[in-house]
Amino acid sequence: MKNLRWLLALGLTTSLAGPAAAQKATVINYYTSGGESRAIAVFANEYNKRGGQWVNEPAIGPPAEQSLALSRIAGGDPPTAMQWSVGAAMKELADQGVLANLDEFAKAGDWSKNIPPIIMKNITFNGHVYGAPFDIGGVNYMYYSIKVFDALKMQPPKTWDEFLADAPKIKAAGYIPLAFGGNAQQEDWLFMSLLAGVGGPEVYSQVANDHNAKVAGSAAVERVFQVYGELRQYVDAGSPNRKWNDSLSLVETNTAACRIVATIMTACSRPARRCSGSGYCVLPMAAKKPS
Repeated sequence: MKNLRWLLALGLTTSLAGPAAAQKATVINYYTSGGESRAIAVFANEYNKRGGQWVNEPAIGPPAEQSLALSRIAGGDPPTAMQWSVGAAMKELADQGVLANLDEFAKAGDWSKNIPPIIMKNITFNGHVYGAPFDIGGVNYMYYSIKVFDALKMQPPKTWDEFLADAPKIKAAGYIPLAFGGNAQQEDWLFMSLLAGVGGPEVYSQVANDHNAKVAGSAAVERVFQVYGELRQYVDAGSPNRKWNDSLSLVETNTAACRIVATIMTACSRPARRCSGSGYCVLPMAAKKPS
């Protein structure tokens, strides 16, 4: 399923759209890996080309980035722009009056026609647009070690039922069935993948997009949590607080069989070994079909 959370919330003091007009812009973000840094550089180079001065202020991971941004806001020294989550998290800041709206740029770019409705819904509050989308990706993608599955003469799982059936065999063979890092970001990726793969597209949409409390308390979502709990036996003892790139490395080095990550990670992995005989590959974990 698509993850619509990665947006650049612009306008705490001004906006970055249009001519830069020799303006210095401090931008807080958590894109710090090699591929992510290259992505941020595209924005920075374009801004500088237009005459502005982009000052990158990175933080390691969303929690650290959010803490840094909120600390600066509270201290009266807000950044020019920051990377933020769409939906409720952005609405909270908009309701507090700390974000400048981007209505002028949304109108000039005809965003209502050029940006999917689900995204516009999550960046528009009280009739005003507060975020500029710069990335959208899926969170139900599984990276798997070709070597591990070849050694076990098994096919990589395409559903969570298949994974749960295969995991005991993978573990018995001495491999980590699921590479995982126990922090908020990776827990979110895994839960959202389970919500789609175990709960199904309709349940995912009602919970993640509509925030339907009745559905969130349903038997379908209870089953999602049950599967989440079952996965504990298939991660290794070193998983708590492990960084996402270190977790991914377990698959790259054929120590672990599988890893659930967002599609943004395809830019951060080593392309030369992707889907090669001794490397790793990626496929979507299918969402459960409606019954």
